[in-house]
Amino acid sequence: PLMVLAGLVFEPGQGDMSVLIPQTVSIVQNDPNYGHLLGWVVGNENPASQYPQIDAVIKAVKAGMTSDDKVRPVTHAVPTVSAGQVAIIQQQLPSLDWLGINTFYGQFDAAHQGGGFLNIQAASLSQGGWAKPWLLTEYYSYDLPSPGFGNVAGMPSQTLNGQPYYFELNSTLNAANYRRSYQDYIVSVISTGSADGYS
Repeated sequence: PLMVLAGLVFEPGQGDMSVLIPQTVSIVQNDPNYGHLLGWVVGNENPASQYPQIDAVIKAVKAGMTSDDKVRPVTHAVPTVSAGQVAIIQQQLPSLDWLGINTFYGQFDAAHQGGGFLNIQAASLSQGGWAKPWLLTEYYSYDLPSPGFGNVAGMPSQTLNGQPYYFELNSTLNAANYRRSYQDYIVSVISTGSADGYS
């Protein structure tokens, strides 16, 4: 069956998140399709200064899981994480069941590729001491547009009317990027046991 990871917007300026998010979870728990819910994502790429508030909301969401059929893992989605950021996440978001990672990696051609993201994510998590599961909550095959990284050229573009327009791969080549990244940076990580990875 189709499974869905439900994102819950964490935006304190829009109301009391400690009330609104648990209320939303309660409503969805009563939906007849709840069995298709894989888990909850509380917030997306929020600043670290909001982590204590997010953790409190995660605890409230978990408290509302009053029976086994209502229990789902809860995560927060962050951009690609360095080893040094893991300690902050573990300290300030201890209630996470898993960590959502928004990342990308791929190439336009041999001279233009993304770098320093999905290809090093499992190692960074392991070096930082992350012991819980993690999953890809957003993925694209490369950074578009990209200024380049180190000695890697940015994505190719053409300037029209003074504005750069970045080239996009056709669907066949983009699908190859997805397959390659899944095999190289997800499946291989799981099979070697160097980190817990889920996609």
